[in-house]
Amino acid sequence: MHIGSSFDTAKAGIYLGFQQVSESAQVLAAPRRAQDTPSDNLHAMVGLNEGQHQVQASAATLKASNDALGTLINTFA
Repeated sequence: MHIGSSFDTAKAGIYLGFQQVSESAQVLAAPRRAQDTPSDNLHAMVGLNEGQHQVQASAATLKASNDALGTLINTFA
């Protein structure tokens, strides 16, 4: 296992999750237009949940990588 790669993947996942939450929040906070449909808001709300789960999963990956690195350091120290 390459620890640096898993750290990079986790950080990228956290970034993408926050980006998705930000984009969805902007859609929900924007003034309504005549051409907006209820599904626009629904997609944005689903995007908020997807972003949240993306960040949580990536944070768990980051923690697992950190724990693995700590174990390796303790084993070889």
